[in-house]
Parts: sequence; structure tokens; C-alpha cells
Amino acid sequence: MRVSSVVSLVGGALLALVFCPTVWAGQAPAPAVQANLWQYVHPDTRFLAGVDWQRAKSSATGRMIAKQLAGKGQQFASSGPAMAIFEHFDRLLISTTGREVEAAGQQPPLVVAVEGRVDRASMKKLMPAGTAVERFQGVDLFVPPKGQDTDMLLALVSDRVALIGDRDSIKRILEMPTGTRDAALLDRAMQLSVQCEMWMVSAVPPGQAAGNSLPAMKQLDDIESLDLGVSLAKGLGLRANLITKTEDSAKGLAALTQLITSMAAQSPQQSPELTAIMKNLDVKTEGKAVRIAMDVSLAQLEKGMVSVKTTTQAAGKKTLESFLGMAPPSQSAAVMLPKPVVVAAKPLPPQKRTIRILGMEEGPKEIVYEK
Repeated sequence: MRVSSVVSLVGGALLALVFCPTVWAGQAPAPAVQANLWQYVHPDTRFLAGVDWQRAKSSATGRMIAKQLAGKGQQFASSGPAMAIFEHFDRLLISTTGREVEAAGQQPPLVVAVEGRVDRASMKKLMPAGTAVERFQGVDLFVPPKGQDTDMLLALVSDRVALIGDRDSIKRILEMPTGTRDAALLDRAMQLSVQCEMWMVSAVPPGQAAGNSLPAMKQLDDIESLDLGVSLAKGLGLRANLITKTEDSAKGLAALTQLITSMAAQSPQQSPELTAIMKNLDVKTEGKAVRIAMDVSLAQLEKGMVSVKTTTQAAGKKTLESFLGMAPPSQSAAVMLPKPVVVAAKPLPPQKRTIRILGMEEGPKEIVYEK
């Protein structure tokens, strides 16, 4: 796991919630006393993200998703061992320093603290073949063999807590598990964690938090801090607070967000239900701040899911029929008729075309080609 996969991990929890409704909180109650994951945060963290998996699964939205997609869990569970972690954890907390890296391929320090059913045998199965076991501060460290596509260790702190991260970060935390030294960032994170099942806060630009692995967009680089929360208690609630470098940056980011939303809502492939959902997004600017909010009722969200299921099934059926050369019964007679002779039209001479790319660090760029 790399820092550039932080958002993917949180997104993976959303996918698990959608596609793996077979493991619900009602089947395995959360413990009476939760582990204090905050003490296992990197001391120099500038980015925090969390998922309360048990609350998400037992929420009204979680139960609705389970009902709508019952029977789809096995497809998700069989997608690979990396997804097996979602069957074991109740909560997770991700922290990274967001430190700027000096060379391509380098990543800032990262720690993922996981609370749940930490079974030694199950966790070892998730590690690559040839993984060694070391002992440090009374904790077992699972160390992948050299040459693997990861430099992340797995530390089994207890039967309820495990840490995944780079060696130096895990050793620092195990030597002194006191949590982050950034009290302001911690306060923002703790407030969001109470209100939202999924959240993230950052005191650095998103690209820097991801180890400079995100697309180079000026709008993203202009973000100095970010608070984002997703609530599933009564449908879908989204809150985001972004602080930019200047008021102009805030206006530009708001305009970009509104443009993307408008284009998605007007897509011909989009169902009316999903279009209506996207129109709930509200974007405002207050000086250097951009406030984003969206509230979707449980009933509206369920209609959208039903529409997605219907559209996906219809599209899949048409694609399969096209691939197999099949046709509906009403068209079977037409299929048997001889094909008309087609006279190829004279090709048009090539014409010059221009693609204009906006939002790059070096300013707008034009690409001219012939077609």
C-alpha cells in the first residue's frame, strides 16, 4: 500500500459497503469498549482519514444498500485477498505526514491503524509469500520479503488492533504511542469522526498528501486545508470545507466544481434519478473558503440505486447480445435478409483540429493535430 492509495482505501470502504452487504454490524456486535486508535496516529501527521465501518453498515443507508444489493457480496469478496481486510475491521484511521518527496517513486510516511478482529493466522494470509516475523516492543512485525511491490509492514498490537505502515513510522508509534502533536488537526478530525462515518482532514494540498502522485492541477495545489465528511445516518450527507490560498483561488475551485457537476448532471447516459441527486450539490465561497454541501434523502437515494441497477442490467444484456451476435425475436426475420451493398464514400481530406487543456501549472496548453 502506498500513500497515493489513501483515498482509494477509503473509497474501497464505500465499495465494500455497496457490494458486500453480507457482513453487517447486526451479525457481529462492536465491542463495548473501543480501542483508542488516536494514539496510533503518526506524530507528525498532516493528513488524517477515518472510516467507522460498524456505524456505516448499521446506518439506515447501509441497511438500504444491503437490501438493494443482496446476493452481490460474494462477487466482491472473491475479488482478491486485498479486499479481505474489510471483513475483519470495525474502524480504521489513516495518517500521513504529507511531506514533499525529493524523487519520483518516493512516498511520505504512512500508518493505517485498524481495529477489529485481528486474528494472527488470517492476517498472515494477507501478506506475500515469504513474509518474515520480527519482534519489536513486544509486538509481532510481519515483514514482506525484499523485491515485493510494497515496503509496508504489518504490526499486530493486540487481538483488536493492527498497524500497517512503513518501518520507521511503526517503530516511532510503538516506542511512544501518544498520537499526533498537531492539536488543531486532531480536534478537527475528532469532531468530524463524531458526525460522519467516513471523513478526512488535511493541512496540506491533496497532491502533497498523496506524495505528489495526483494530476498537476492548479486548483488542487491552491488548497491549503481540507475537511470532508460523509454521513450515512439518514441518507447521504456530504460536507466539505476547503481553504485556498486566495479568494480568486476559491472562486476558481467553486466554478470548476459546479462545471463538473453540471456536465455530469446533463450526461445523456445519466438517469433522471441520479441527475436529481447531483442537483442537490450546493457550492458557495466565503473569502478564501469553499463550502460544499449535499443532502440526499434515503428515499431519493434508494430510487437512484434502483435506477442504477436497472440501467446496468439492461446495458449488460445489450452488450452480451451484441458480443454474441444475438438479436431480439422481433428482429430475427430481418437478420436473415441479405445485406445491402454499401458503396464506400470518398474520404474527406484531413482537417486541422485543436485540443485546449486548462488548469495546468504552466498555464493553458494547445495540441494541434490532423484528422
